[in-house]
Amino acid sequence: MGTTSVVFKLHLDDASMASFRARTRTHPHGWSAEIAAYRIARALRMDQVPVAVAHRISRNVLVARFDNEKRERLAAMDQNIVWDADGFAIGAAVPWVPQLRDLGFETNDGIRVWAPWLLVDSPMPDAEHVALARDMSIMLAFDLLIANFDRMSGGNLKANADGTRVVIRDHNLAFITPFPEMQRAATERRFVRVERFSRSFVLALRALDETRLRSLLHDAGSEPARDLGSASEPLLTESQVNDVLSRRQSILTRIDALIARRGENSVFVFE
Repeated sequence: MGTTSVVFKLHLDDASMASFRARTRTHPHGWSAEIAAYRIARALRMDQVPVAVAHRISRNVLVARFDNEKRERLAAMDQNIVWDADGFAIGAAVPWVPQLRDLGFETNDGIRVWAPWLLVDSPMPDAEHVALARDMSIMLAFDLLIANFDRMSGGNLKANADGTRVVIRDHNLAFITPFPEMQRAATERRFVRVERFSRSFVLALRALDETRLRSLLHDAGSEPARDLGSASEPLLTESQVNDVLSRRQSILTRIDALIARRGENSVFVFE
C-alpha cells in the first residue's frame, strides 16, 4: 500500500485471485480510473488490459480475513478507505496476473531495444518480437489517450511469464485533469517514438466518438452486481471525457499525417 491507494489481494472461492483497489480518502478516483481504462481498452480491441469491474467489499469481511502477519497496517488502511453507511467499500476488482516478467523496457537500454521496432525506416522486428512491438505501439498511444503518465516510472511496464506480450495494467493515476505540463510532455515524447501502428487499433480509435465514449463510461455498475451506491455516477467527469476526446483527435491527426507522408502500408504494419 502506498500513500495514495489501498490494494488488497483477494482469494476467491474458485481458488483464483484478484486485486481490489478500494476507494480511499487520499485517492478517491483511482478505482474508477481502472474501470474506465479497461472499458476504453475493450472498445479499442485491446487484449492486453486485464478486466476491471466494480466490486464492493464488507468491512467485517475484510477485517476477519486480513492477513494476521500484516495486521499492524490495517488501522491505517481502515481510516483511509471510504466506507459507506452499510459498512461496504467500493473499488475495482482486477484478476491477479501471476508471474509478471520485467523486460526492462523503461530503462535506456530497454528503449534502445524496442524503439527501432516502431520506426518506419528501421527493419521490422523478427517474428518472435512482433507481438511485443505491436503491444508497445498500442500501449504508448493508449497511455497518451488516457493521460497515464507513470508507465515508465518503474514497476509499471511488465510482460507475461514468457515475455511474449506486454501486460498493460495499473491505471489508477490515469485521466488526470488538467494534465500537468511536465507529465503531458513526457507522455507525448514517448508517443512520438511510434511510427508503426496496429490497423485494428487505429480503426477502433476512429470509431470511439463522443457518443460511444460516453456510453462506455455511463456508470460503474457491472456484472454481476449493480447495487453499488455512488457507482451509479459516471466513471469520469465531464472535463475528463472532453480531455480524452481532445487527445484522441491529436493522436489521429498525427497518425493521418504519418500516413500522408510515408504511406498507409508503412504505417499500418501490425494487425
